[in-house]
Formats: sequence, structure tokens, C-alpha cells
Amino acid sequence: MKSINAGVVSDLSNYTDNSLIFYSLKDTIDPETGFDSLSNKTLPAYITQVSSFSKAPILFNRRQFRKVGLNVNDYIVETKFQTKPFSALMAEVIGNATSEQHSTPFLVLIDTEGFDCDIVLYLPKFLVFEVKQCREKYTKETKGHLEKLGYTLTQDDGRIENIVGVLRSTCQDLITSRSTLCETQLSK
Repeated sequence: MKSINAGVVSDLSNYTDNSLIFYSLKDTIDPETGFDSLSNKTLPAYITQVSSFSKAPILFNRRQFRKVGLNVNDYIVETKFQTKPFSALMAEVIGNATSEQHSTPFLVLIDTEGFDCDIVLYLPKFLVFEVKQCREKYTKETKGHLEKLGYTLTQDDGRIENIVGVLRSTCQDLITSRSTLCETQLSK
């Protein structure tokens, strides 16, 4: 199985450049404890997960740095990341498929900092996408769109920020092969 790590922009956006700046924090902060080896101070552990193609989420959390006498700007790392529209990425993936491979990807995992619902346009057998930053209107539209396309969707009562989608025909194939992955979805 081949994977592609790419910065993906929505086909619906008017973004034309082929790169974006990805903002993250220095790796001196331990992701499990929040301990910063540069300052010997401890920040909330979640702080290492605040990264995006927008600097705003990091700056929103600057108070956590101020509380321990640090300047957030000293910790921001800017990485230039090559991007492509989702349709171009999928064309590349499907275009490179050999005769032994399926013409659609086995799994697409999407975490695009608020653009997840804009990107879901193709039909992989499995989808995992984050809805935490999607506007409620787009989340509902996306769920409805995927259900019309034949997906069974699961989201543990909304407490989990990811939605898992399984193409119904895939569920039938998995049940035939005695997999338990889809049993709860098909009993609904």
C-alpha cells in the first residue's frame, strides 16, 4: 500500500499558489506532559496539537505561554508545505493505479483544519474526517451527501471529533468475509 502526504486545499477555494505555511510549535515541548526542555516550564499538553495552516489557533492560545512567562512567538515554527487541490491529488492516486490495484483508494484520512467537509468529494471505501472545525451547516450537508452516496456514518454521539464513513457495499463485503467492522452500522 502506498501513502501520499500532501497539503490539500479544497477544490472550492480560490487558492492558486502551490504551497502554504504550516504553523506548529517547537518540538522542545513534550506532547504527553507539556514540559518544555528549553525553559524547564510546563505548558498544557494539548498545546503541541495546536497547529494549522493559519497562525490564529496558536495565537489564540498565547495566554498559556504568558501564564508561565514565555512568549509564544519564540516557539512558532513555520514550515513551507507543498499543496494541491483534492481533485488533483485523487487524479494522481487513481492515475498511478496499476491493473492489480483498485481504481479508488482503500482509505482516505482527512484532517485539514476546517476544510474537511469541503474536501469530501470522492468515494473511497473508508473515510475518516474531522468535523470539529466545520460549521454545523456544512457538517449536516456533508453527512447528508455521504449518506446519499451510500456511506454508513458513525460518530459516537458527537463526543468524538471524527466521523467514520464506510461505503455500504464495503460493509457487505466485510460481513461476507466475517469481519465485525460493520455489524453495528448495518443493524441500524
